[in-house]
Amino acid sequence: MQKEEMAVHSCSTKDMDSNWFLRLQDCHLGPALCLFVMAGAGCNIQLIIAMLMLSQVVEAGNYGGWLINHIDIAPSFSGTLFGITNGVSMLVSWLGPVLVGFMTDENQTLEAWSAVFIMAGSVLAADSIFFLMFGSGSEQSWNYKAEGESDEVESRMNNVNNTPIVTQENNQLP
Repeated sequence: MQKEEMAVHSCSTKDMDSNWFLRLQDCHLGPALCLFVMAGAGCNIQLIIAMLMLSQVVEAGNYGGWLINHIDIAPSFSGTLFGITNGVSMLVSWLGPVLVGFMTDENQTLEAWSAVFIMAGSVLAADSIFFLMFGSGSEQSWNYKAEGESDEVESRMNNVNNTPIVTQENNQLP
């Protein structure tokens, strides 16, 4: 049984909204809570390592959800959606270390790193709350072409075989 099938089955047996369950599974509240605990852990190395490990275990559960969400909401545009969201996330992944460098440059203190963990946890919590409030796994209406609407890409592909080729001798279209 696939992850979504198990989630839908468990929700239907408990009279829960399966869409809510899948959104909750996709959010980053677990890792955010681990980062908040790390911020207050002080020098407790065992607790910090346990929270790092737990945050990665909980985060691993997200991959089956958010990667599938693009396909769920718009199968026709899932590649484009994934490219856009992955591009934005890579920008944030690049900016994160730069911001941490500014916050901890010549300031390698417990307070500075606690601020980093609180900031990262806050970003994860805010994105989770936003997704829980507005996210959906339901197929969107814009995934479908309107009745009678032509597929521009398909028509272009059909015309490729009929396109004249510019040759080197005449350097112009026939």
